[in-house]
Order: sequence, then C-alpha cells, then structure tokens
Amino acid sequence: MEELNIEVSLWGDIINMKTGKSLKHQKCKNGYHRVYLTIEGKRKSFSVHRLVALAYIPNPANKPDVNHMDGNKSNNAKSNLEWVTKSENQKHAYRNGLFKTKMESNPERERMFLRERQKRFHAKKKD
Repeated sequence: MEELNIEVSLWGDIINMKTGKSLKHQKCKNGYHRVYLTIEGKRKSFSVHRLVALAYIPNPANKPDVNHMDGNKSNNAKSNLEWVTKSENQKHAYRNGLFKTKMESNPERERMFLRERQKRFHAKKKD
C-alpha cells in the first residue's frame, strides 16, 4: 500500500514505511481494529481487516464488505478474511450467532416490549 506509505502483513500488522515502526491498533467499541494515518496533513482512520483485504485478497466481483470468517473481529489474518456482499455478511453473522437484534443489544427495550405484549394479551383475554 505504497500510496499510504504503509506495509501490510498477512497477519494484520501495519508498518509505517518511513519509520519502520508498527502502527498501534485501536480497538473500537464495535470490536474492529483501526489504525490512524496522516494523509496530506489530515488524520484518517482505516479498518485493519479492510487494509489486509485490499492488499492481499482479489475482489473480481467488486463486493463491498470484508467478512471475518471465524467471527473474531480481532483476527485480521488474510486466511480469515473474505470479500462479501452486505447480504452475505448479515447471513453469515446470523448463521453463526454473531448478529444481535435491537432487542438483544438493549435489555431495557426488551423488557418494555415484553410488558407491552403482556398488556395486549391480558386485554384480549378480557374481551
């Protein structure tokens, strides 16, 4: 990735070609690893898994997303990544129990939903 002045390893290590130093990964709230680069004086963040895929994995179908095949967002090895469509990515997450619904990710919303459902059930019983 010469245009970014970095070297990307098969395992997801990102090396600054000017300094020879490995860039520190930042683990985001969503679990993905990112690195920060300064381009034309502006700081930009890049997903590590996407940099690895761009460097090593052909994408003849021009698919937009990169999937972690084992579901582990910290495993950015080339052998664990593949190009996918958004639909393929969501199906993979659902099949492997990685996809959380809005209810699962928000316990309060789930409790409210269940209370509302109980109210409707009891209201129907009265009729």
